[in-house]
Amino acid sequence: MKETKMIKSNSQFKIILMQFMSLLRDGKPFKMSKRQGNFVFFDDFINSVGIDAASFFILDRSNDTHLEFDYDLACEQSEKNPVYYTQYAYARICSIIKKAPKLNSTKLDLNSLSHSQEITLAKEILKLPDLIQEISKNYEVHLLTKYIVDLARTFHSFYQSCPIIKSDKKTQQARLALLAATKLSLEFCFKMMNIQAKNKM
Repeated sequence: MKETKMIKSNSQFKIILMQFMSLLRDGKPFKMSKRQGNFVFFDDFINSVGIDAASFFILDRSNDTHLEFDYDLACEQSEKNPVYYTQYAYARICSIIKKAPKLNSTKLDLNSLSHSQEITLAKEILKLPDLIQEISKNYEVHLLTKYIVDLARTFHSFYQSCPIIKSDKKTQQARLALLAATKLSLEFCFKMMNIQAKNKM
């Protein structure tokens, strides 16, 4: 006779219900009707806009808020599209790190980070742990999409104001460390949202 062992777990499976989602095309609602056979299969929808855009736009709204999915915006490759914007930030960081000298952590002096954009970026990175803890309690995952857009925007401002490769060696190494931390934060957010972190765009 085989012995059966019961394993108890404190984990709980929770289902979060969301509001209806409507599809916008050319700025107008795409009217669907089961009676008239006018509808879009979810698989076709995913294949059309891509899993990255679908994941981001669906997560970008609070569970108790009606979602109007802008099809044209999801397919657009510009800074207006938050998915493209955040992925482009990640790709740009990868490009800089590839071209720059190797980061030497043993001789790193972060005290050289004094520019306002450097400080702002560092503060934005440090928000992530507390944000994840907050989301784990209230399930407001749309806060993560807002965060990653803010992080990408902060990075782009930093990039425009703070030369990295052409700066002196001490500053260069400190800024490379800041870039590495930004890269890790973006990677973590992408993984949490099931979005691809692209090395090239």
